[in-house]
Amino acid sequence: MAPVLVVPAAAVIGCTATAQAPLPDVAVSTPRSIHIEQTITGSVNNPLSGKYFYVDPTTSSVVAAAETQPLSSELLTIAGTPQVRWIGNEVPIDRVAADVNAYVRAAESVNKMPMLALYAIPHRDCGGFSASGFATGDEYRAWVSSLVEGLGTSQVLVVLEPDALTAMDCLPPDLQQERMDLLRAAVDTLTRKANVVLYIDGGHSRWLPAEELARRLIDVGVDRARGFSLNTSNFFTTAEEIAFGERVSALTNGASY
Repeated sequence: MAPVLVVPAAAVIGCTATAQAPLPDVAVSTPRSIHIEQTITGSVNNPLSGKYFYVDPTTSSVVAAAETQPLSSELLTIAGTPQVRWIGNEVPIDRVAADVNAYVRAAESVNKMPMLALYAIPHRDCGGFSASGFATGDEYRAWVSSLVEGLGTSQVLVVLEPDALTAMDCLPPDLQQERMDLLRAAVDTLTRKANVVLYIDGGHSRWLPAEELARRLIDVGVDRARGFSLNTSNFFTTAEEIAFGERVSALTNGASY
């Protein structure tokens, strides 16, 4: 069985997660004091083994927890749980490198591992609730290239385009092909950085059959990434996603998930 990790908010699977949650003193009033250590254990070949994930002190959950009186243990737990930062085309091409670099440097300053989800592919969500993305493939390629410049040299976990592979059936054939080409190009660009731990998103266990998801993952280059992510934007059980992930992994030459 592949080692397993479920990252809160991103649900990346790659090895086992453990957490310790010391609550702050009741006198504490600043968001920066809210803190939970989360590390992971796994095989010696796992690039996430022994890493601590970054808790961004500027998130709305941290601010809300710090401002709640009396302090709530439930809110503090939520606020202190590491979350992936989603970044999309709201951060333009000419600013994305600096934006990402500031986030990565903040994580580095406290010796934690940053986590990003790239979410800017054209025709995102097929015009649904999360509709957006760049207008053209050329813009998207330029954005990914600029983003990579800001990733620095320390390890960073990247989830590539949640639901992009699984949700593309709503697109006409030419745009489906463009989607695959863009994901393949993004994998090429991101994997040129040795410090990027890249997971290509694969939706969840109740979307595509394992065989079809495996075919698409292979097509966009999962063999060059760390692996694939599951349950990124859904809430199915870890046990269900592991069972599905094992099937997909077996069909992708043992890709991690």
